[in-house]
Amino acid sequence: MRINVYAVNGEDDLLPLVTYELPELDEIAKKDVVVKEGSTKPKVSLNFELTRSHLFKLNTASVSVDEKVIEEIIVEMKEEDKKEEGESSEDLSGTDDEEAKEDDDEANGDEGEKQEEEEAQPDAEETDEPSEEDAEAKEEEPEVEKEYSERIETHTFTVEIKETLHGAKLLNDDQIREAKKRLKNLERRDDDKKMTDEAKNSYESLIYEFRGFLRDDDNFPYVKEEDREELITKTEDAEDWLYDAGSDVGFKVYQEKSYEMMTEYTKYKNRKEQA
Repeated sequence: MRINVYAVNGEDDLLPLVTYELPELDEIAKKDVVVKEGSTKPKVSLNFELTRSHLFKLNTASVSVDEKVIEEIIVEMKEEDKKEEGESSEDLSGTDDEEAKEDDDEANGDEGEKQEEEEAQPDAEETDEPSEEDAEAKEEEPEVEKEYSERIETHTFTVEIKETLHGAKLLNDDQIREAKKRLKNLERRDDDKKMTDEAKNSYESLIYEFRGFLRDDDNFPYVKEEDREELITKTEDAEDWLYDAGSDVGFKVYQEKSYEMMTEYTKYKNRKEQA
C-alpha cells in the first residue's frame, strides 16, 4: 500500500509532500490465519495526525483478522454416574463368582459322570471370550454425539511505516542536538521566570502585611515605639527597592529578603499570641 500526501498551492497545483509505504501488507496477507477458511478479510487501521506545523503525519498502521475457532466440547462424567458405574461392575463381578461356585459344587457332586466334566471343561475355556449377549449389549449402546463450540479470536499485526519526504530539508544529528539544547534552555528560562514572579509577589505581599501590623493600634503594646518606626522605614525602603533595583533580579534574591523580613514579623506576632 502506498499513500501520497499533496499540498495545493494558489493555482490549484498539487505539490507532493510525503509518501507512506506499507510493504508488510503483502506478507501479512499470506499468513495461515489470514487465508484460513472462516477467517474474515484483513482490516487495515491507520492513525493520522495533524502536527503543530500543520503537517500531515501517519503515526501507526495495523492489520486485524478475526479467526473462527471450532473446538470439541468434552463432557466430563458426573460423580453420581461414576458411582453407579462402579456399583454395576461390582454386581457383575459378584454374579460371576456365584456362578463359578455353583459349577464347582456340581462338578464335585458328580465326579462319576464323565460327560458333565467334559461339558464343564469347554465352558471354563470359553470364559475369557465375550459371550453373544455381551456383544449384543455392546452393539445396542448408543453412540454419544459430539458437540462443538465456536469462538472468534482476533489477531492484530503491527505494520512498519516507511516515510519519504518530498522537498523537505531534514536536520542532521548535530542540528537536532543543538535544537533540543535550545528548547531545554527556553523551558528552563520559562520556569525561572515563573518562580521569580511568584517570589516577587510573595515578598510584596509580606511588605504590606508587616507594615499594616506595625501601624495597627492594637499591636502597639507588643512593639516598642522606636522599633516600630525603624521597622516601618525598613518596609518602605524594601518597597522602593522592589520597584527599582529589585525589579529585575532572580527568585533566590526575593526568597532571601522574604526570609529576613518574615523572621522579624514572626517575632512580634508570637509576642502578641503569647500575651
